[in-house]
Amino acid sequence: RIANLIGKWLINGWCRETIFNLKLPMKKRYQEVMLCLENLAVMLAEKELEFDIQAKHLYHDREEITVHIALK
Repeated sequence: RIANLIGKWLINGWCRETIFNLKLPMKKRYQEVMLCLENLAVMLAEKELEFDIQAKHLYHDREEITVHIALK
């Protein structure tokens, strides 16, 4: 849900750069993260936006990852 909201903000030009957290489910964490990041990439690519995505799993919070997206 958050990934779609962030995609909407970037596509509408409401922001050019964002940092947000994605909560991880109990099972299949890697698959869920990859699905969210792929969906974001597809949304932005369909609008022909160039972007960089970085995601980090910070040691102190094992229940979520921090994602940074910047439009070029």
